[in-house]
Amino acid sequence: MASKVKYWKKRFLTEEQKKVFSCITNNKHKLVDNKELYKDELSIEAGYEVLGPILWSFSRWLYKEIKHAGYKKVFFLAREGKILSRAFELVNNKDIVTDYLYVSRRALLIPLISQCTNYREFFELISPFLKAAKVHVIGEVCNIDKEVFSNGLQEIGISESVYVCHLCDQELSKIYDLVKKTGGEYFNNQKKLVVKYLTQKGLENDVCVCDVGWHGTMQDCLNRLLNTNIAGLYLGLRRGSTANKTGVLKKGFLFNNDENDKLDYMYRYTTEVIEMMLLCNEGSTIGYNDMGNYVEPIFDKCEFSNDSFAFVDSMQEAALQFMRDMYNEKGSGKTCMSGIEASEGYIRFAVRPSMKVVKVFSEFTNHDIIEKPIVTQHSLLYYLFQPRKLREDISNSCTIFTVKKLFRLCLPYFSLLYLYDKNLSAVSRLIKGK
Repeated sequence: MASKVKYWKKRFLTEEQKKVFSCITNNKHKLVDNKELYKDELSIEAGYEVLGPILWSFSRWLYKEIKHAGYKKVFFLAREGKILSRAFELVNNKDIVTDYLYVSRRALLIPLISQCTNYREFFELISPFLKAAKVHVIGEVCNIDKEVFSNGLQEIGISESVYVCHLCDQELSKIYDLVKKTGGEYFNNQKKLVVKYLTQKGLENDVCVCDVGWHGTMQDCLNRLLNTNIAGLYLGLRRGSTANKTGVLKKGFLFNNDENDKLDYMYRYTTEVIEMMLLCNEGSTIGYNDMGNYVEPIFDKCEFSNDSFAFVDSMQEAALQFMRDMYNEKGSGKTCMSGIEASEGYIRFAVRPSMKVVKVFSEFTNHDIIEKPIVTQHSLLYYLFQPRKLREDISNSCTIFTVKKLFRLCLPYFSLLYLYDKNLSAVSRLIKGK
């Protein structure tokens, strides 16, 4: 019985892609009858046709990169690293040692606050969390007691509900002094604990870290904390990362700095979707506890219930089953696609999404300090009366999915957004040049 292939079109496929198409045709139908493991047909399609080929190709690329460089061990970083690790073990010949590291941007940035000497260094450090954020978020990022931080803001005359981007240098300096005053001892203690944790895990120069990537922020933090030159291998590495500035190796599979720029933007406009597809149902690491002879991580509560995570779990299991089937498929076991080739299904699924897919992902939220919906919960009518809110919500959600939900038309949303951003960048460079 041949399976119907939804996100891959047989015409114009490369030889490597044809092997994927054949695997899907021959095997996907076997998953439909397993009601206990797979939630529904959409999760099977998303896992088997979309996520599976990406994980397969990335894992094979990762294996070759590690063997070529001769790294002693690869550390997968929480939380997206959990599924990346599981996928890698399916292609690992057991000759590469792997480990899992409980870290997060927040857990690594907090210890580094102790090294900041002025407000500019501080706000540059925590800038990943301050996108369209209000002042109260600063306290949450730094793990400062909410009431203590709120009272401190009142004393220096700054409202916790004002946007950070609207503050002047003097106000930013006052907030920095408040943060250092209220959290200084905690920051110093966390620095000692995280260094102890990383040392006991065996992080040193002859290992590498692996994560979904984008900018490699956690790799930068690890190297600053340990004074090392640990390399990083990523699903994707975006333009503007520090790879060429520090001299420490950073390399991406799907896109790598200026390589595959258009594909970079496809994932940029759907970041929340690919990150959700890779997420695991464990809480984010928020700090570390000293247990005497060892240090253990502290976890935030998981933001997903078992029911809401069922779709993601089903999708990931389908993706791993695709990898097993590819390995066993005659003539396909050594197939290794490029990032563009592996993204064929993802482009049709997420870059050109159906309303059914948009609706499914509308039920999920992105929890990075502040809980934000992946797709806006408002209608176009709402934004007619709140036009300023439209840009903020598009910026804080999955861009393509939000635009698709609002306009509900069959338009080339990616092409329009990409053209807009490129023209905006050109104008910006022209202005700076003058």
